[in-house]
Amino acid sequence: KIVPTWDDHDYGINDGGKNWKYKDVSKSLFLDFFEVKNDDIRRTREGIYRSWKINSSKIIKIIALDTRTFKDDFKLNYKKNIKKKYIKNFDKEKTILGNSQWNWLDKEIDDKYDILIILSSIQVITKSHGWEKWDNFPHERNKLLNALSNVKKKVILLSGDRHVGGFYKVKINKKVIYEITSSSLNQRVFSFNENDELRVGSLVQNNNFGHIEFNLDLSKLEISLKSTIDKNLSFFKKTIFF
Repeated sequence: KIVPTWDDHDYGINDGGKNWKYKDVSKSLFLDFFEVKNDDIRRTREGIYRSWKINSSKIIKIIALDTRTFKDDFKLNYKKNIKKKYIKNFDKEKTILGNSQWNWLDKEIDDKYDILIILSSIQVITKSHGWEKWDNFPHERNKLLNALSNVKKKVILLSGDRHVGGFYKVKINKKVIYEITSSSLNQRVFSFNENDELRVGSLVQNNNFGHIEFNLDLSKLEISLKSTIDKNLSFFKKTIFF
């Protein structure tokens, strides 16, 4: 089963947000491509955010956020001595999710499940780089992480966008939250050094994909980034266990 959300180039414009004039066209194309049924809630409300549950002996809840439809433009950096495209904007009126999606998310988090997986197209935990990330609006990042810190079950964030991969970890209110960034699968990858105190290990600078494997009672959970690194299809693998 495909659980889709989009990033900027699925949305139709680089680093796009709420001001993209063709966002309704993009939404229609997106929903048609993934064969979303006509009675699906995403057909009648703004945005493509949604949640799903996978039921076995335990319940896995997946929340796919829409970080494009409602996002305010990030603050551009015009200082040549700072090597960042965007700088932090502390205006609390600026948003990534918008009011309706935030209200929906609060209700979705306050639900019954055994593990929570949240999809965000842009990175949530990191604060180090100058590209698109939640920390460009620090109040939005703090709001999300504080909400997730109140979840008593395991929480995993899955993100992409960067053309590199990595594992990230943050502790908020005694709650440890992990994020796994997997990108890119079929595009060029970047080669650079990036110090990040919230990253676990080094960057994965090969085309990669993420893999999550767990047993039915969720007592064992293994998360990996895998990347082909030679013609023999061997895999680069970084793993964390919960």
